[in-house]
Amino acid sequence: MSAWCKKPRDGGRKWWMKEISLWFIFTASVAHASQTAACEDFRPRAASAVLERASQPRSSFILITDGSAFSISLTKDLGERGAPGGVSVLTVAGDASANQTRINLLGVIQIGRQIQKASWRSTVVVASSDLLFLTVFAEAADEGRLVGSETRVLVVTSLALPEVRSLLGQSWVFSMCNAMLLNLPRDAADSRHNLFAHLPYGPTGPHLSRVASWTSASGLKFKSEVPLFPPKFDNFYGAPLNMTVHPFPPYWMEVESGRPDGSTVKRIAGRDYTMLETMAQALNFTISVMPDADWEEVILRVEQRRAFMSPMKLAIMPHLLKLYDFTTVIEPATLGFSMAKPTLKPRWQSLYYPLTDGVWASILAVLALVPVALILITKAGARMGSQSIRSMQRLVLEVAGSLVSQSSSGRGYDTSSTQVLLATWLIFSFIVSTAYRGNLTAFLTIPKYPDRPETLEQFIRTGAKATYPPDVVDFYNNFKKSDSYLYTTLASRMTLVPNFQVGLQEAIDLGQGYFYERMSLKLAIEEHFTSADGSTRLYVAGQNILPAYCAWPIPWGVPYKEKLNQFIMAFQAAGLIEKWTEDILKEARQESTAKQRRNANRKKEVQGTASDETDSDDDSEDSSSQGIMALTLTHLQGPIFLLLLGLLVSSLVFCVEILASWILKK
Repeated sequence: MSAWCKKPRDGGRKWWMKEISLWFIFTASVAHASQTAACEDFRPRAASAVLERASQPRSSFILITDGSAFSISLTKDLGERGAPGGVSVLTVAGDASANQTRINLLGVIQIGRQIQKASWRSTVVVASSDLLFLTVFAEAADEGRLVGSETRVLVVTSLALPEVRSLLGQSWVFSMCNAMLLNLPRDAADSRHNLFAHLPYGPTGPHLSRVASWTSASGLKFKSEVPLFPPKFDNFYGAPLNMTVHPFPPYWMEVESGRPDGSTVKRIAGRDYTMLETMAQALNFTISVMPDADWEEVILRVEQRRAFMSPMKLAIMPHLLKLYDFTTVIEPATLGFSMAKPTLKPRWQSLYYPLTDGVWASILAVLALVPVALILITKAGARMGSQSIRSMQRLVLEVAGSLVSQSSSGRGYDTSSTQVLLATWLIFSFIVSTAYRGNLTAFLTIPKYPDRPETLEQFIRTGAKATYPPDVVDFYNNFKKSDSYLYTTLASRMTLVPNFQVGLQEAIDLGQGYFYERMSLKLAIEEHFTSADGSTRLYVAGQNILPAYCAWPIPWGVPYKEKLNQFIMAFQAAGLIEKWTEDILKEARQESTAKQRRNANRKKEVQGTASDETDSDDDSEDSSSQGIMALTLTHLQGPIFLLLLGLLVSSLVFCVEILASWILKK
């Protein structure tokens, strides 16, 4: 096996030559070449014409040959012509055993993979007239991942078409990938060279189609408007395509729909199913859903290509890329957590919250200043000289009372100066008391709840335990291996639970966090943990905890990846992905509310507390009473504490007065 690379014409990259010998066998018989020269006069020219037409900007050619005389002439012609991204020639002797040929090809393919990484795009040309060599190449190229979703494959052979027809239809590389066959004639007198492509889908099923032909007189002529490498997945002609999924609401789920006759029928719904259904209508294929399976079985089906794809979003993680490929990004990874909402703790400071510290300080300062000013003004007017201290106490009480909307007697305010000051104070008292009452009502009915964790860092600081279902085991294993303190700490607190019902119930009862996909959490809470009035004791944290993205798993190297990506990007640009997600949640919310009302009505009927005639009235009363919240001791603890404090102080003062009176009488 040998390899050499020709530097690209633009000279933009630094190309290097690498020679690896697993089994160095390169045989070329000049005598044999001279004997068959008459049969191969047009072959290099025909192949060069096709390769010239297949050339793309910044693309490279990787030529894999079996060392035959024809491959030598093709190598020479292609090397002289070159390519925008360079030409690489990898040669493996084709006269070895099948096992040895496979070993040699795997070594060559590894070199080809390295060349592909340095190229924008590549076209793999395999030239051989040995059916065994072509068969082993197809298997080795698939195993070594030489043919990706954007890689083109051109098979150049002089084998008769019936000999290679079955290989083209059965091999994944030649049948499903972007591959073509240049069939060279054995007879030197026949100058026609045909170009074929195996199309896996068509009106009559899989078939071999002649795309073009080459003659020395007319050159390359196409049969129709079909391009050189015809698209194989623009139209599936109604063919059933296997889809494997693990049901995952709200993206893929089974729901019941009512029929006009009153019966119900099960159907598949969900956001990702809606996306797939839209693609199926545009590409004309039938959705064939394989039996439900767990994630391990789903991954195995995709990896082994038993399924066309898994139309279920999955987080793109490095270890998964070794097994299969992904479509373009659908959305960020939405792994999150749910916890119980913080409860409102009784606090006597509820009377204090409506105003800030600065406002309270200003009111107290003004409350101390105004009585003093009134006393000084009245004394200066010689109106208080004969009055007792009790009159001054009454003045202070009236000033303080007006602040809490108490009326004033108006006595002792005969002068203009006192009347102006009193009027100013009353206006101030009216504004402050009105603002306080309004804010107090708001603070009592819409109280200030304690802060709740919304990020992973905040959750870690709470010290709470975490639970997760079996679907999140893969994430849990990655958290344990992570270098991040947050992820390793989270993994040390996580406990496996069988399902979301157990996890969310423990979140309510034990104050734990339940980790799962955010939209699925919202749907589960809407359906199972939300009352008829729309209230729930759970919430979903607003921030995703995983800095990754989600996509659909697909087999590695499938050429229909580009077509799927086009649809997904169109959905994103139109905002349909977000809309379909919200529609599913809205439908679940409505269904949950209707289901709870139906259950409530059945319960009333069983208890005999409701009749058919009053059902509609009860429903209207229930709907009208939604949102009304009665004040509890949690809200009114402040006024009660203030009253008790006043009673305590007055009792102490009363005792002091009794004691003072008793002492004075002695």
